[in-house]
Amino acid sequence: MNEEEYIETIKKAKQAMKKELIALSFEEKIQRVVEMQKFSRDFKKDKDKVIYVWDLI
Repeated sequence: MNEEEYIETIKKAKQAMKKELIALSFEEKIQRVVEMQKFSRDFKKDKDKVIYVWDLI
């Protein structure tokens, strides 16, 4: 795969992800945010920094 094909593949993947995210309901989008908060909390480098996770679920 040459560089142009690689770039085109990345663009198509980003467009597909964008369409997928647009199609999600509001509740599903909030769920994704909470999942990212949990991931960030679990894998943070600075163990003293507090990462808040919404308690919505």
